[in-house]
Amino acid sequence: MKIKLFDIVILIIVAGATGFLTFFVYGAQYGEPYAHIKSQHEEYYYALTSPNLISVEGPLGRTVIEINEGAVSVRSSPCPEKTCVKSGKVSLPGEWIACLPNQVLITIEGRSEEDIDALSY
Repeated sequence: MKIKLFDIVILIIVAGATGFLTFFVYGAQYGEPYAHIKSQHEEYYYALTSPNLISVEGPLGRTVIEINEGAVSVRSSPCPEKTCVKSGKVSLPGEWIACLPNQVLITIEGRSEEDIDALSY
């Protein structure tokens, strides 16, 4: 079997695309985590570095969300069980708070240098 010029071109394209995607997914995306707040009709993004009080409208009424000292918590909500209020503060990427009756979801997004995808010995 003889390698042809077209085979080499395809190999270079595949290797370049793999390198680009690897850099795009894993390279230099470190930054501060932020709060992503989503309701039935609106979507917000807030930095965790500055204190803020956000009021989000849902089907049952207003959910009040507090950002303070690098963490997010639900201060008050019109839902019957108040599970979202009792859930406390979240501050790390991947953590979330949900108020299902009022259809409000808060997720912490972003990456930090301390994130570990895998560990091997």
